[in-house]
Amino acid sequence: VTSPERATQAMAGSLVFAVVLNAIVGLGQELSAFRDSGSLDFYATLPISRASLILAILARTMVLTLPSVLVVASIGSWWLGTGLSPATALAFPILLVTALALSSLGALIGFKSPSARAANFITQAAYTIVVFVSPAMLPLETLPRPLQIVAHGLPTTYAARALGSLLSPSPDFSLIGREVAVLGLFAAVSLGFVSRHLTIVNLRPQGQR
Repeated sequence: VTSPERATQAMAGSLVFAVVLNAIVGLGQELSAFRDSGSLDFYATLPISRASLILAILARTMVLTLPSVLVVASIGSWWLGTGLSPATALAFPILLVTALALSSLGALIGFKSPSARAANFITQAAYTIVVFVSPAMLPLETLPRPLQIVAHGLPTTYAARALGSLLSPSPDFSLIGREVAVLGLFAAVSLGFVSRHLTIVNLRPQGQR
């Protein structure tokens, strides 16, 4: 790392990748395990929506992730000399909205994979692809032009910008607000997709319908 800006980018990228891991790999594998074990039959009897189930799982995983987020932010700021401010507490809500924005991908993989083993492979592949094309560790301008175009359609791009500014010595709250607004739009579309297109009946294994 050669500059404070790159140091902050690296720390923000580490936090974003932790959320991607939870929203895609963790959520996808857990939902696939629910489906294979028949737990979805139980959830189908409860008066809850599919989006509520996704929110509950993500909330639990994000709470478990909170200690690691605090450790990364604290050690990273000390090691890289970027410093922390009270505004850093806003990082967790930003990460939660990012997880919601990515939840439809994890849910789609978990619900539609033919088996838990297949879900494990697909989620790992999806995580690798998202990490590869996301400008989380490096500025967007340093990526090849085709990847820049793809990156504009990924929530991780906006999360990295928001967190990068938030963790900097002089946060730009207008920029952060714009990026979070885009993340909120992604999250709304993601949860809308889960609610409208992924039904409990369709998600049960063939032998359990």
